[in-house]
Amino acid sequence: LTLVVKRNPRVPSIVSAGLDTIALRIPSHPVASALISHLGEPLVAPSANLSGRPSSTTTEHVLSDFKGKIAAVVDGGSCLHGMESTVIDLVSFDRPTLLRHGALKKEAIEGVLGLDVAVYTRGPHSSPGMKYRPNLPVHVFSEIKQFEGHLAKGKKAFVLSTEEHSFPFTFLESETLYANLRLAEENGYDEVVIYCPNDVSEALKNRLEKITYESNRH
Repeated sequence: LTLVVKRNPRVPSIVSAGLDTIALRIPSHPVASALISHLGEPLVAPSANLSGRPSSTTTEHVLSDFKGKIAAVVDGGSCLHGMESTVIDLVSFDRPTLLRHGALKKEAIEGVLGLDVAVYTRGPHSSPGMKYRPNLPVHVFSEIKQFEGHLAKGKKAFVLSTEEHSFPFTFLESETLYANLRLAEENGYDEVVIYCPNDVSEALKNRLEKITYESNRH
């Protein structure tokens, strides 16, 4: 979970890029929690991925993206949820507002707050981490005929699907979406083709929409 709150004047403006709000990240990983606890002070950190790239979910992804530009990585294993945190703005609107869907569902947050949480829809990128641009085209289909028709074109396609097929494919899951996009890049596929006719989480639906939009801007 990430909470957007008012910046205390004691917090240097460089921490918030000059804004009067600041994002407080609350990690669930025991290694991150232990690091912050032992430090005894707030920890300021950017994302562990380059802007525009699919988020890193393993140490290997981080090292591959930064290619020697960083001195070390704290290896806490693969990310449990496989996607970014849920971002809630507590100060900019008349009620708590979800800026970015994530692993923590909106309904769970509403249950704790006892309030309805709004969803920000007025701009293309209300929160950091909303651009996902793989280095190859990504196509998402909800109709089986269109999906099979596209595959019939004969390109070397890395196929993700929520349903079983007779041809090679990988199950579409939010926990492994980014890892599979990277796997397709690393293994020389021409494109990623996704079949997703079923209802999926808002977070996964959101990422598929962003990935498809960004990949087709190449």
